[in-house]
Amino acid sequence: ICLEADHPVPDVRSLEAGQHLLNFVDEHADGPILFLISGGASSLVEVLPDGLGLEHLAELTRWLLGSGLPIQEMNRIRRSLSCIKGGKLLGHLRQEAKAEVLLISDVMGDDLAAIGSGLLFPAPASVDVSGLPENIRSWWRSCEVQPAAHEVGHSIVASLGQAMQASADRARSLGLDVFVHETLLEGDAGNTGLELARALKQELPRGVHIWGGPVHPFVFDG
Repeated sequence: ICLEADHPVPDVRSLEAGQHLLNFVDEHADGPILFLISGGASSLVEVLPDGLGLEHLAELTRWLLGSGLPIQEMNRIRRSLSCIKGGKLLGHLRQEAKAEVLLISDVMGDDLAAIGSGLLFPAPASVDVSGLPENIRSWWRSCEVQPAAHEVGHSIVASLGQAMQASADRARSLGLDVFVHETLLEGDAGNTGLELARALKQELPRGVHIWGGPVHPFVFDG
């Protein structure tokens, strides 16, 4: 089965995908199960606690995307209100079940708790909501389901660093001048794109310039 959902703001299909995921894991709780997870899962699949609806999740996601917070902090907030993120999906597997997780990392440092908000990687669920807008704090609910005590194996099979290195190697093989920028990009994708365009036109030498980082898509609401 192949399910589609929206990104970067979750939609009703994200919740439907979450329920399909739970059904599948419950049916195969004894394992073995091979999980393939990539960046984007934070939006594409979700199960919410009672009292929290899709409209709340979408409102929070829009605020996070415009907040300028690092992706690790964004996903820490998102997994705190999820019934499957932050390792809570492990609770649907029997402790002795054989399971393996292969990941494509889109986050700095390949933080296992941040990739897809850590579906199968236990992480603290608590979060300080004092910095969130009042309208979001007013409906905040913390999911009572705690991460499972057991763990499964995680392996990163592709990452941002690997993609940057492969791009640089290919460009050099073509005889091009290559400049790999170590500073990772963060923030709004639209603003970052403008800054890079100005730098390429005015400051940087000719050649192939490679950057990487979890820049956030710009979301216009209204």
